[in-house]
Amino acid sequence: MMTFLKKYWHYLFIIVNIVIWMIFFPINYIYSSNLFLFILYFISSFIAYIYIRKLEINILCIGAILVFYGFLLNIFSVISFARSFMFFHIISITGIIVLSYGVFVVINKISYFSFRDYLTDLYNRRYFENELERLNSSRISPISIIIADLDNLKRTNDLFGHLQGDRYLKKTARVLKSVLREEDIIARIGGDEFAILSLYTDTGSAVEILTRIKEETNKQEIDISLGVATRVEDEDLYNIFDQADRAMYKEKKNN
Repeated sequence: MMTFLKKYWHYLFIIVNIVIWMIFFPINYIYSSNLFLFILYFISSFIAYIYIRKLEINILCIGAILVFYGFLLNIFSVISFARSFMFFHIISITGIIVLSYGVFVVINKISYFSFRDYLTDLYNRRYFENELERLNSSRISPISIIIADLDNLKRTNDLFGHLQGDRYLKKTARVLKSVLREEDIIARIGGDEFAILSLYTDTGSAVEILTRIKEETNKQEIDISLGVATRVEDEDLYNIFDQADRAMYKEKKNN
């Protein structure tokens, strides 16, 4: 029962609010207690807010219901010659603002995850390839590419399950973020494979980064193979990527 409520709470939220408004329509008509009705709505909204896991769903629900009931109340005020016509307009306008903000949040989230790996919150392969193509046509140098591959992810999945494997990937992502600079592009480009684009990083600096990654992964008991290659002048970045990939596989064979 609790699982059902957690999964479908935002739908129940809409139904409950509709029922509340239908019940208190007669009270509003008899006592003209519009403020009471408005406060009641927001109490139920905030209660729902506590339980709804997705913020954008909550915002959209509140906005949609405000617009819907603002529209109904405006019709009701015309039919019954109510004096609170302006108040009903305020409800409608508030609903439109909230709904617009909810749509904005949803669009931003869709845009964010179109270039992000949902599990690790690193960039995804699509973003990495776009950046690789963009930088390949630029004259920026040096650029170092680091390829990292987890050595025992499949074994972890087989022995302990995929949830443990997911935790292993997240832990690796946290280590990479902690070692690298904010401006470095860190992406998960495969199931157990990561790629890093480090701008204005020469060979010596790239080797130092590899050393720090190794030290941190050893502390966290993460088995990882690494490879690096650096573009010094106007070399093709795709060739640099292949060199880093081959270096990683060479280390993997030696482990």
